[in-house]
Amino acid sequence: MLALFIQDIPLCYCLNEATGDAKWSTIKAIVRAPEALGGPFVAMVEENEIRAQLSHYERGRIAVIAAQQGVFTNTEAAVNALFPVASKAKRSKIRSFAVIFEELGDVLHFADLITEKLGLRIANALREGHEEHLRDIVINGLADTPDQEVALLNKALDALGPALDAPRRSGRPRKQADSVTRSGNGMAMSAARKGRVTTIRIEGRALENPALETLWAQIERLLAEE
Repeated sequence: MLALFIQDIPLCYCLNEATGDAKWSTIKAIVRAPEALGGPFVAMVEENEIRAQLSHYERGRIAVIAAQQGVFTNTEAAVNALFPVASKAKRSKIRSFAVIFEELGDVLHFADLITEKLGLRIANALREGHEEHLRDIVINGLADTPDQEVALLNKALDALGPALDAPRRSGRPRKQADSVTRSGNGMAMSAARKGRVTTIRIEGRALENPALETLWAQIERLLAEE
């Protein structure tokens, strides 16, 4: 039996708090390291491909989530492992849609319906560092239908010029992480630079005080020494 978590909180804790029933004070669980889950992820993808043809966006989303959960070292490794029989061109398209999910997945409402041509244009724009431009257009556009969202995206892309239609190497945007490290407890930390902005991302579990305060104090101290 697998233990389930809701936002890093054990499901048994949530049920115990909600019901007050002592039977939910513990739960049987099988502890698995994230890197040991590659096989189940591959099996899940193969099953979905058989039952329903996945879109490039859905494939890219699965690859990103698998990498974020530590099952694979990065998105590219996830794409290669999850879609081993796909052609080089198809894996390149999946990586492009993975970029879209990473950068715009939280603001797009009809991403599954993005066509291949439009998706590649969006990915090219993201690799050129136009994330904020695209996000602003989509957020402020308040699209209610797929057609409206597509129109917003095309408008945003057209404003950037025809250079986005030129073929580019697949990959992550220019603000990709300079380094990614993983600890033995399943946590992962990445650092990325984009111009004068540096972003540090920590995944794996929620940080609570005083750990968060200690981390912030250390960062402030290091910056003050520069």
